[in-house]
Amino acid sequence: IFELLGRHRSIAHFLCLEITESVALHDLENTQRFIARAHDLGAKIALDDFGAGHTSFKYLKELSVDALKIDGAFVRTMCEHPADTAIVEAIVALAHNLGMRSIAEWVEDVETLRALKEIGVDYVQGFAIAKPQRSEAILSAASAASFVEGEDVAVFLEELGTPRAFADDGYPLRNRTA
Repeated sequence: IFELLGRHRSIAHFLCLEITESVALHDLENTQRFIARAHDLGAKIALDDFGAGHTSFKYLKELSVDALKIDGAFVRTMCEHPADTAIVEAIVALAHNLGMRSIAEWVEDVETLRALKEIGVDYVQGFAIAKPQRSEAILSAASAASFVEGEDVAVFLEELGTPRAFADDGYPLRNRTA
């Protein structure tokens, strides 16, 4: 991966590599070296499935990740279960207090999008935004908005000031200052 990033340094800053929490903790020293090397090449790092299993706040200080990716098991059911909403809120607050972005996965409907916006999640990922796409479709798309299928989601994104011709690095749910 480092050879590939080295060959394409001009676009590496667009990439966010994910490391699952369990893998990151398996060999903390090696994980720290990997993160530092990826950062040196311009890529960002997200800690995936945060909250799913081995969560320990102690190691968060030692890993210089750019984002916490909230485990989808909490996100998917948060509108039906207040405990899941509380957990998502806590992870978002933790991420922001540590200077990280928050990413919610498994976002499947506009109701969840609205709840995540209210909580302050930075980015979302899931079928509400788009289903998996072939690489050719991604490379030829005008923007990420090209893949939004649900009219209710498209309207919600427009309400946020995210036009259908959106050409940024994802679907942010809040204004970014950094």
